[in-house]
Amino acid sequence: MKKVFLFYIFITTIPLFCSNPVIDSLETALSKAMGIQRIEILNDLGMNYLNISSEKSLEYARKALTEAEKYNNQKEQSKSFYILGSNYDNLQEPEKALQYLDKALKIGREIDDKSVIATAYNGFGGFYYARSDYDKAIPYYQKSLQTAKEGGLTEGLTLPLLNMAQIYFYRGQFDKSLDHYQQALENSEKSSFNAGIAHSYRGIAKIYQKWEKYDKANELSIIKS
Repeated sequence: MKKVFLFYIFITTIPLFCSNPVIDSLETALSKAMGIQRIEILNDLGMNYLNISSEKSLEYARKALTEAEKYNNQKEQSKSFYILGSNYDNLQEPEKALQYLDKALKIGREIDDKSVIATAYNGFGGFYYARSDYDKAIPYYQKSLQTAKEGGLTEGLTLPLLNMAQIYFYRGQFDKSLDHYQQALENSEKSSFNAGIAHSYRGIAKIYQKWEKYDKANELSIIKS
């Protein structure tokens, strides 16, 4: 299965003040890494710090970008731009956010990398999602989904599906929301994406609660736990 770089999702939360074994492992690996591997780890750290510390995330992404430019590694440059854009979105600097997301998308198109393109589209969708501008968010999520399909990126299908499912839920379009959650669940199971599985079950349970089918909702709540 192809590795996909897709991260932008709003329904994932991360505890702010706790030991993070993933970050600890990456920081240990960084001290020994060189070349492209070092750049990849810097970007991974930037991504993992995204919802924990914008300061740390920006620091790692900038370092990754500088080194990726030295190696002329466009894919890692696109990841750095994506992380920078996501941080500026979190920091309520929309112009900078869109600027960096656009750079990530431009590189993806230049190198014809479906993973990079799908990630950038998902990022634009997330930008408008965060502002409750769902009419603009949905087309970007649809583009991300289509690009992931074209690239055979099974795991890459899950995040735009989950985000669209959430939008349809907010709009009270529960049948449509359920369909997207079920597709997300199927893809998450195929790619062993445990977070996607949990979010899908949680979303489906919320729909059954709205429909006052509490037994079914409780059953799904037990499964996801």
